[in-house]
Amino acid sequence: SESYLLAETEDKQAWEEQYLHEPPWAEGLPPMLSEPSETWHLGGLKSKQGIPGTSEYGQNTDTRFPFRLLPGPAVTTVTLTSSVANPTAIFEALGYIWAVCGRYIYRIDPSDDSISQSKDLGAGVAGVDGMKWEDDTGLVTSDEADQSLYEVTAIGPPDTWAQAAAGIAPYRLAAGIDRLFGVEDSGLLRNVVSGLDPMVAINWADRIQCGEKSTKPTGLLAFEKTVLVGKPEGLFSVSPEGKGIPLIKRMVRDSTNCQGMRMHEPYAIIPHSRGAYRFLPGLVESIGLEKELINESIIRGRFKDFSTDNQWLRGLLDVGTDAYIMVARDRVGGEPGFGPMIWDTWVWLDEVDSQAMYMSTLTTPPRLWFGHDNNIAYVKLSNSAGAPDVDDSAYRFATSGLRYTHKYTFGDWRDKDFPKVVAVGKGTLSATRYWDIFFSVDGGAYSALDIDGNTMRVNSDGLHTFYLPLTAVGREIQFHLDFTGDSATAPPELSYFEPFAVPQSKKVPINIIQLHLSRDTKLDVGQEARSATEQLSDLTTLDEASAPLKASGPWGEDKDMWVKSLRLVSVLQEPDMEAEYLVEVALQERKVS
Repeated sequence: SESYLLAETEDKQAWEEQYLHEPPWAEGLPPMLSEPSETWHLGGLKSKQGIPGTSEYGQNTDTRFPFRLLPGPAVTTVTLTSSVANPTAIFEALGYIWAVCGRYIYRIDPSDDSISQSKDLGAGVAGVDGMKWEDDTGLVTSDEADQSLYEVTAIGPPDTWAQAAAGIAPYRLAAGIDRLFGVEDSGLLRNVVSGLDPMVAINWADRIQCGEKSTKPTGLLAFEKTVLVGKPEGLFSVSPEGKGIPLIKRMVRDSTNCQGMRMHEPYAIIPHSRGAYRFLPGLVESIGLEKELINESIIRGRFKDFSTDNQWLRGLLDVGTDAYIMVARDRVGGEPGFGPMIWDTWVWLDEVDSQAMYMSTLTTPPRLWFGHDNNIAYVKLSNSAGAPDVDDSAYRFATSGLRYTHKYTFGDWRDKDFPKVVAVGKGTLSATRYWDIFFSVDGGAYSALDIDGNTMRVNSDGLHTFYLPLTAVGREIQFHLDFTGDSATAPPELSYFEPFAVPQSKKVPINIIQLHLSRDTKLDVGQEARSATEQLSDLTTLDEASAPLKASGPWGEDKDMWVKSLRLVSVLQEPDMEAEYLVEVALQERKVS
């Protein structure tokens, strides 16, 4: 070990202790941090801060349009009396909406939502699929081994139904360009040319086996000039030689693969047990929630069906015991995020089972119909010719819901004080039409109370500032914004939200000492034998070393230190005398447990 003499000068004391900020605030600790949110239209399923214009997820909230956080659409439920099953198919024909619910087929009049039990397939029989066919008739398939096709041709009462002849056994149906496709429960694909009666056995042509005979088809979709057959073991089509060939085999085998596959031009959307693909010949691309790499929310599950509305792709998602109608659009123009599509939640169906969805234009405005347990429900869309749905006077809004923000760390994983939030209300806010702001620190319980114990409520237009309790201190904070409404036509709206944080930092203790380097200096341990130049050389070696050293001084005994800097202050030299140096050394304490 070596000893050095501390030196005090007129303008510098021999030793001082400084405290510097550790990263990320090494350049200086900011007085306050914030992250303003002026829009939420760049998608949900972002649990982490860092992608502007995003949030985590919502329940009955709509973020599709820039600079607007709105209630989602109102859901109207139509009770299907005596229904024993969740609808597996919904379609329109003969001016009515039809729902296939197990043994029963229901007809709904969209003008007044009245219902009729149109057909009873009988005990032990379950309807599977349904669609509109030529002359506006309706076709329904069942799980029967033979004569599984039914056709409704006129409205009664009673409605006029016919059962197909022997030898006709389609399990799923699809309308092609010039023919009706039907695939049997064994995977045998057949077709009927347009203009021929599908109820007559001789009119069914071709026998093309798609996939294994032991697995039932989960979907059938007309695609360009051919047809796609979904099976648990993958997606199949017809080769130019008339053979059933696999198109996608990389999906993990599952009984629900391809269920609910639909067209979203120019792609076929193919759901599977691990997500969703969009398919073109030569292209298979993942587009589902599996692309949301920072999604830590509860929104995860399997898509059951899809529906297209111009640019919007809606997906019916099974999430635990709930169902969500998700909404997506293509990611364009360098918009930040993951995957080719921007996904977000739209409609929340609490404790509801749903597996079929259909958009109908029988009414003005159009409606999106979907299964609602053993009943059927719909939301009204708009007739606004391209303008945002929500600006149409016919649109109807939900009266309760919420939106979770992502989790804010403000780029600092140490504890921070979260002093306030700012929100801007817009629209027709009032005492009965408002947004409440809840917060949670480090995953704790949510609270809507401010520092004075009052509810943080945005119930009027304009800027609102809320100060959080002094206990709102931690590493991260998350908010959910809950709306309450009293009108389906006058929604409460938020247009701005900004949380604040006051960071603290770990302090790095730096000991600044001034040393007098000279030969023959008298020290507590003896007399210095090294010259000033030799002492400076030894200090330079310590300055260049990466390992800490033991240092004793005014700061204490045997502290672990790094030499962080060495600066020659001045050279002291008299004639005919050996040079002496005044140097400044910075020692950074190395903390040990």
